[in-house]
Amino acid sequence: ESETALSHLRDENKWQVYYDNLLNDCHAQGYWRGAGIEDEYYWHYWGLGYDPRHEFWFDTESGWKQHVTETATMATRNINGEIVNIKHRLLTPFNDTKYRMEYTTHIEPLCVANLDNLVCDFALICEGEKKNYVAWSLLDNLNVQSYGLPMTPSDEMLKSLPFKTAVYIPDPDALEERTSKTGKTLPPPANRIIETLKGKDVRVLQLTDKLDDWILRTLPSKQNFETLLKQARKI
Repeated sequence: ESETALSHLRDENKWQVYYDNLLNDCHAQGYWRGAGIEDEYYWHYWGLGYDPRHEFWFDTESGWKQHVTETATMATRNINGEIVNIKHRLLTPFNDTKYRMEYTTHIEPLCVANLDNLVCDFALICEGEKKNYVAWSLLDNLNVQSYGLPMTPSDEMLKSLPFKTAVYIPDPDALEERTSKTGKTLPPPANRIIETLKGKDVRVLQLTDKLDDWILRTLPSKQNFETLLKQARKI
């Protein structure tokens, strides 16, 4: 199943189709610019795109339901920078579902920002693709790598990230305790990532907003952001 899905992904070159859609739609371009990725160079570099009418099927209590929505698309990669899937951001979510993948590849997706220099001594570790892209484009440094993690990264993925020093920038709510459906208090989700990365030179930067929102709100200079990263707390 995985090989068939990857074959379709390569043969259909879907990310290029979605990228072409983006170039021909001012509304879609406005979405990515509003997300903080204004430079058109990066749209192609990272495999960003747009689908004006994507069909999804959802298994609900009353049976399968079709949902049609426009989507913003992002090519997802493996640790070697190779495209292994396409992630759709549903611009009209279905219930609480905001993201869906193009194919079922059974390959854990990773967002790699610096495709020209895959292995760097210093790296950022961010929550998701948009935050990752906005942060790396602000630094604009080919000697820095930046990884956008999937929602629940495996321990294997976290341990495989190649760096000497990294700054992990979790979402504010990832540092808060959760309550399960049974009323049990659960530790903050970021704890697992921090524990898994222990033993490596990793620091944690805590912001008041999600990383991309914070950058868009405060409009820091490259120098200000670099200074802030130096203040990250070592774990």
